[in-house]
Amino acid sequence: MANAFACGLFAMYTPPLPWQMAIAAVLAVFFSANLPIAVSLVWITNPVTWIPMYYFAYRVGALLLGRDTFAFSAFSQVFSLETAWELGAPFLLGCLILMVLGAAAGYFGVHALWRRHVQRAWDERKLRRQGIVVEHKPLIPGSDKAVALLSQAWVRVEPHAKALWKVSAEAAVQAWASPPAERIRTLLQEQWKILQTKAQAYLNKLTS
Repeated sequence: MANAFACGLFAMYTPPLPWQMAIAAVLAVFFSANLPIAVSLVWITNPVTWIPMYYFAYRVGALLLGRDTFAFSAFSQVFSLETAWELGAPFLLGCLILMVLGAAAGYFGVHALWRRHVQRAWDERKLRRQGIVVEHKPLIPGSDKAVALLSQAWVRVEPHAKALWKVSAEAAVQAWASPPAERIRTLLQEQWKILQTKAQAYLNKLTS
């Protein structure tokens, strides 16, 4: 679980790329982390939240480099997947720092919660051995009710989710071999080459 939070929160602040989930999945497999949780966490940055989150990253990088920054209103107007790389070193440095800090916070935060849980379980066990009645309280207030509600909901949804997954998998296999899918793969390959060219040009500019 700790590895999953580290992988997911690291990939979450990857500069806006369409394969953040793939990065989280690869890291989760490499570090033997919980794959669904790692992949799900990248959705903290999404089309609704990524402008303020990436603006924060941009401000962090600019502050460390001592550069002037856009106001948020101007940033929100110019920011997009296509223009993100043009923000340059302040944006990339800010993302890198927040990627590392997010991974560290996720990893050590989960470990701290687990240690607290284990320590409290041992304390309750000692009290019960002494004949003292202990009222069990959740580690996070309200979490037991949330887990119970989610478990009840999953019992009802699980058969439908499995059926939907089966149908979706069959449809995905058929769609993968279709002509439109081939055109999309070709387009993605072209965009990847363009991105590589831009990244190489930017690296050459930094080193020159």
